[in-house]
Amino acid sequence: MMNYPTRFMWPMAPFALFMLLSAPSQVLATFTVEQLTDDGTGASCGSYLADESSTGDYVAFESDCNLDAKNSDGSFEVYRVYRGQAPKQLSDGAACTSSSATVNGDGSRIAFESDCNLTGGNADGNVEIFLWKNGVITQLTSSSACDNLAPSINSAGNVIAFDSNCIYSQLNDDGNAEIFQVTDAGTLTQLTRDDSGACDSINASINAAGTVVAFESDCDLKGTNEDFGVEIFTVTSAGVVTQATMVQDDSCSSMSASIDDAGSLIAFQSDCDFTGANADRSQEVFTVDALGVVTQLSSDPGPSPCSSSRPRLSGSGLLVTFSSYCDLAGVNADASLEIFQAAVGQAPAQLTSGTSCDSLVGDTSTNGRDVAFDSDCNPLATNADAGTEIFRLNSCMCGAPATRKTPPKASDALFVLRAAVGQVSCLLCECDTDSSGTIVASDALRVLRVAVGIPITLTCPAS
Repeated sequence: MMNYPTRFMWPMAPFALFMLLSAPSQVLATFTVEQLTDDGTGASCGSYLADESSTGDYVAFESDCNLDAKNSDGSFEVYRVYRGQAPKQLSDGAACTSSSATVNGDGSRIAFESDCNLTGGNADGNVEIFLWKNGVITQLTSSSACDNLAPSINSAGNVIAFDSNCIYSQLNDDGNAEIFQVTDAGTLTQLTRDDSGACDSINASINAAGTVVAFESDCDLKGTNEDFGVEIFTVTSAGVVTQATMVQDDSCSSMSASIDDAGSLIAFQSDCDFTGANADRSQEVFTVDALGVVTQLSSDPGPSPCSSSRPRLSGSGLLVTFSSYCDLAGVNADASLEIFQAAVGQAPAQLTSGTSCDSLVGDTSTNGRDVAFDSDCNPLATNADAGTEIFRLNSCMCGAPATRKTPPKASDALFVLRAAVGQVSCLLCECDTDSSGTIVASDALRVLRVAVGIPITLTCPAS
């Protein structure tokens, strides 16, 4: 068993090397990776679906490994790990499953789904929503012969959105999956309602305040989805539904919604052709804003078909992180599943580089720079058994905070200047281009010089 944490600079990853060799002026891309779990038994168990607190300090996940010496039966349990410490097991069931962990803003509360009888109130083994808080688990839903799934918790940790096909107060007697919310005190509200019995609303993503929930549905919730295509919707805590995407083609689908803190921007994946740039109908990553404007962020370069999926929008709404088999940045010729990140409206950058292995994005911090993911790759030479482990990666683009392009553009210089005068916030690893410890106007000037082709080197601190 290795010591926690194992934290190194990713040693000249192929992506970083590619950038340094191809750009006329050097721009350092800093990738710092930390392995958060280490089972050591290879494929006999795994840790999956990491969810990250706003700061990135806490990561919650599910695992059937015995990471805290409390899971010898190999049940799927919920864990939480703090930066620099070992994982702690939060749930404890036998011959049952606790999964789909979602962590609030400061990492103090974690909601999850479970068919375990964790509090004595789930003897029938139904899948219910639970909340861990300060070492105490509370069962928030109570039902029978139905499922409460995919919780999403708000920043304060006092509202959880989820989907359910259960009948509460006779409002869901057709058995559709609908979107619900429940408070930490157990107050339950059904947010959507379709009486057709022939469609479902699932996979909720709640904003920071807990006032807006994005989700996918093939229901005609607004009278604007008569073809029953799978579209992205939002619903407010008062039950006001808005259809966010709309295509007159029921052969394609939009799913996996991820909403920003403000509740005004949604990232999602789709095989629809919203903008005329997805004629091959591959799975791509998009965003849609409050006005219904759709932007395509990924594009299958071919010739072999590939897909991009599981988008996670940073709370700030500035960055979308996702996984893809595609060669989107010119360094994924082996078509492994890698993690990419794109500023909204900009081309993606590749953050991981593995061979014959896969990395699946879990979640990001509010600023999008900390990325939690699960992977059977071995970036630190500490995962030789190729087990699926939880990692956290910090990604910074020195001198390119706005476009995340190499070389940077004039708009990056303007962003750095705005950071220097206090108009916007920026990490030192992106805007302190001479590693002085502060962001000043001269940092913006250095970026502008690189943008116009003057051969100087930008050197930002590592984090």
